Amino acid sequence: MQEKKLSTKAIVGIVVGVLAILAVILAVILMNKNKLTAMVMRLIRQEGEVALLDASGQDMVIMDNMKLYSGNALQTGSDGLVDLSLDDTKYLTIEKQSQVVFEKSGKALELKLNSGRLFFNVTEKLADDETMDISTSTMVVGIRGTSGWVDAENSDLYIGDGTVHVKGINPETGDTIEADFTAGQKVHVYLVSKDGKTVAFELENYTIEDVPREMLRNIVQYPTLFKRFVDATGFEPKAVIREAIIKEILPDDMVLPEEYEKLLEEVLEEMKEPEEEEEEEEEPEEVEEVETPTTRQTVPPQNPPAEEPPAEEQPPAQQQSTPAATTPEPTKYTITVNQAEGGTASASTPSATAGTQITLSATPNTGYELSGWTVVEGGVTISNNAFTMPEGNVTVAPVYTSLGEPHVVEAFVESGGTVSITTSQGTQTSQNSAYKNETVTISATPSDGMRFVQWSGDMADIVADIRSAVTSFVMGDEDVYLQAVFEKIRYQITIAIPAGMTLSRDNARYETSAVVETTYDAPLEFTYTIEGAPNEPNVSATPNDIVTVRPDGTTNTSGTITIAPKGNTESITVTITLQ
Repeated sequence: MQEKKLSTKAIVGIVVGVLAILAVILAVILMNKNKLTAMVMRLIRQEGEVALLDASGQDMVIMDNMKLYSGNALQTGSDGLVDLSLDDTKYLTIEKQSQVVFEKSGKALELKLNSGRLFFNVTEKLADDETMDISTSTMVVGIRGTSGWVDAENSDLYIGDGTVHVKGINPETGDTIEADFTAGQKVHVYLVSKDGKTVAFELENYTIEDVPREMLRNIVQYPTLFKRFVDATGFEPKAVIREAIIKEILPDDMVLPEEYEKLLEEVLEEMKEPEEEEEEEEEPEEVEEVETPTTRQTVPPQNPPAEEPPAEEQPPAQQQSTPAATTPEPTKYTITVNQAEGGTASASTPSATAGTQITLSATPNTGYELSGWTVVEGGVTISNNAFTMPEGNVTVAPVYTSLGEPHVVEAFVESGGTVSITTSQGTQTSQNSAYKNETVTISATPSDGMRFVQWSGDMADIVADIRSAVTSFVMGDEDVYLQAVFEKIRYQITIAIPAGMTLSRDNARYETSAVVETTYDAPLEFTYTIEGAPNEPNVSATPNDIVTVRPDGTTNTSGTITIAPKGNTESITVTITLQ
């Protein structure tokens, strides 16, 4: 049977179909690859108590080198420690008693440090379309390519190398402040309470002694990071190594660059020498203690064998007083408060022992406000104008910010009362001045027969209560113009009419009772007439007599007034009630 040959058209169709299938397969592979490599978070090491939670808060089984995904949370116990790798260019160490939640959207990664401390090391700068933030309740640290240590408990950030962008946040008010900081700097987010909540940065250049142990432990474990750190901060490599040993980071834990490996041996030798000298000095002291009794044989002994024991007992008696002499009172360290332009400041005490709580006081001059504190010496953390005294002297200084020129506060009144304005300048009538963020109190006092209605005018919406005669507001960036609105008090008068008497006013007749209104400065005038024989024989008067009623609204909100018709001993009782 003769085989049929495929036509050229059929062959072309087959080739096109195969290529289309291959294109689809390739696209699927690339899509899946992108999903896998977009952000791979791996848990590379764990120690002690560590818990891994999924997005719903359920516990997950932890395995070495396992992947983490958006919504996962890691929580460490009192002895826990976790090392993470992100894309092989970002390394994190979550310290003990910490919790971190991972949130990722596209190429935006956020590490929410809800509690505890975290070390970060980004070895390559992020791409232009990538972001990586570490956030706490008081700050957001924007990282491009740097290393550092974030302490959520104390609102502190230590920068090891590179530059970071930090946003300070007041969690109560939502107020924010932003700035860039660089290697060798410690940033503390400081919350200030004055005429409303604000937030400020407290900045200082830290020393190698100030570096937290956990941060230093990571630095000496990565050779490239160690070199970046010393180059960026200017610290001597030998000083860094020495401090690591002092902070009990074992030499075996240090993986230093080759050019610095010999420095470790030198530091260890240098730290040994003082110990050997101390041992040599102790030997003569022991010899002296043994020889002391024999040197006292110059005292003529009556019975040397019997008196030798008492002679030996004398040194112990002297030694009993030694502990009291070698236990001096705790050392007091000095506290210096440098003065700054814009106000005065002081500390609760000029000196104190370590562990004492120190309170700082600052009094801004008119036109200034306290925006924070600068730590010049001592490395303390100031929170709510207080710090704990360390083992060393402390020098701090207040930071005052100018409020600029004061703004005008003016209150108008057309009639019906007076106004007053109280600021830091004192109490003035009609017009005063106030600085931004200053509390201003305004008062309205009505005249007799008048009452206050409300405040109106330009920026009346900033007043706490526009219907309160005495109210306050916080000064903003603009002048404030207000008007006090008064109105006449209207009184409602009920008149009880005796039997047989008719009252008339404005062509209106009242037989048993009358309810009318008037104001303080507009008296009522009534005429009355007698219709028919009076039911009460004592009522006798000439018709069309005039009765005048002027209510006393300045001293009574309600009361009674007696009105006697002219020429008559009978009376009409009028009840006055304020509306």
